[in-house]
Amino acid sequence: MAENQDALLRVIDEADSVNKAEWQVRWDQEEKRYLSLKAKCRELDVQSSQMEKVRGDLDDVIRKLSVFEGSHHADILKSYQAKQRQVRVLDEWRNRWVSVEDQILAVHKAILLSNVDHAAFPDPSSETEKEAIELLDGAHAEIQELAKALKAMVEATAGRRADWETRRDGSAWHRGVIQCEEEYTSLVTRLRDEGFENPAQHSIVVQQRQEFEQRIIELEKIEEIRTDILRQSQESLGRLKALRQEITRKRQTFIDNVLVSNRYVSIKVLPYQPELSVVEVTFRALINRANDDSFAQDILVEDDGKPLDGLLGRLLKDVPGDAQSAAADIEARLEEMKTNLIAAALGEATPVGMKRPLINHLKKLTPEQCDRIRTWYPEDGLQVSYNADGTSRRNFRPIEQASPGQKTAAILAFILAYGTEPLVLDQPEDDLDNRLIYDLIVQQIRQIKTRRQVIVITHNPNIVVNGDAEKVLEMEFKNGQCVVAQRGSLQSQAVRDAVCRVMEGGTEAFEKRYKRIALGRFGN
Repeated sequence: MAENQDALLRVIDEADSVNKAEWQVRWDQEEKRYLSLKAKCRELDVQSSQMEKVRGDLDDVIRKLSVFEGSHHADILKSYQAKQRQVRVLDEWRNRWVSVEDQILAVHKAILLSNVDHAAFPDPSSETEKEAIELLDGAHAEIQELAKALKAMVEATAGRRADWETRRDGSAWHRGVIQCEEEYTSLVTRLRDEGFENPAQHSIVVQQRQEFEQRIIELEKIEEIRTDILRQSQESLGRLKALRQEITRKRQTFIDNVLVSNRYVSIKVLPYQPELSVVEVTFRALINRANDDSFAQDILVEDDGKPLDGLLGRLLKDVPGDAQSAAADIEARLEEMKTNLIAAALGEATPVGMKRPLINHLKKLTPEQCDRIRTWYPEDGLQVSYNADGTSRRNFRPIEQASPGQKTAAILAFILAYGTEPLVLDQPEDDLDNRLIYDLIVQQIRQIKTRRQVIVITHNPNIVVNGDAEKVLEMEFKNGQCVVAQRGSLQSQAVRDAVCRVMEGGTEAFEKRYKRIALGRFGN
């Protein structure tokens, strides 16, 4: 953990108050929603892109019609077009009426039943069977009555429609339609006589105009839907950003709570600033160039772990020291970088500083891969500092400057500081001098043993004695196996003897260090 930020971050993410697993579920759901909305937008884009062509076609049709409608015959042509629209509206409602009749008739046919089969009741003279037969016959009769009522409803509906059609055909409006059609037919004849090769084409062109006008209405509705879905996708992208900020806050809050009084270690979350190797790996996977080093100068130029140039170098170079300011600064840079990447991928622009080979590669990305660029955020980094003697906070130094023992001590201080679940420490004294063993391990074990079980495998008896071990197992190697030689508490003479055999200073040292728990002096 001292050498790998990612390993330490995983430990932090497993804490209940952070719960990265639950957060990841919410993130995946929102990201899936965003990608789905963007896919739907692309589907609608294909349809709405026809608008310009349809408008152009409509303009052509209108120009053709102007040849007819620009003459003294315009009033007749316009009246004919208006009447034809009215006829279509009335025909639509008449067809709906017929459809209702057909549906009622279909229900009537569906519920017609054959006569009741009495064969299942061999003894109709029986009171119980007689009663059941009567119930069946009653149900059959009721359904038959319902069928008759439906048939009567069909006949009544058909009759009303026929009356309506009679009124329609006898109306002054219908006479006007007939007169308009006669005038139009006469007009077409006169136009042909006046030199138009195909005067009858007017009706076709009129129909085309109506079709184009209807298509434009449909496309405008599609554009409205597309605009709404685009708005939803932007809101989804905003929720993803808020989720990403949330996990950073949870991590820092957890660390602050755990280390609030810790004198040996300090950890700060660096928003969007992981180790450069980590961010490069995830970014290469994002643009479909994982496991290679192509475009190295375009993606990241660094020197001894410090970002200098390239897309990621410019993203993470010279960010403010304050976490909040750094987060805002990187978010702004990240938004610009994503916009440039997508513009290059779509061939809409050639961003400054982006070389042609990388641009050509970006153009090969699928639309969904471009969408995923919008949802990508670098992982957080961690700044771990340690205080070798646990004194003033001014003595904290970056863990990278620490010795192996000090690195171990700093991370161990963090591990010991939180949680209530059982904790197993395997030889924590490795790389630690006696002062660190006492100041760090022993002191913290005393503090945490009241709230969690601590199991320590150690060769250092000072940890056993000064840590107030409540149960001690002395292990030894016999016949090729590790076995328990002694077990018990420090109050057991055999256990004390076992500890004294390996303790520097022997029994005298043991007595001095154990005096504070007032067990008196120990015998041999």
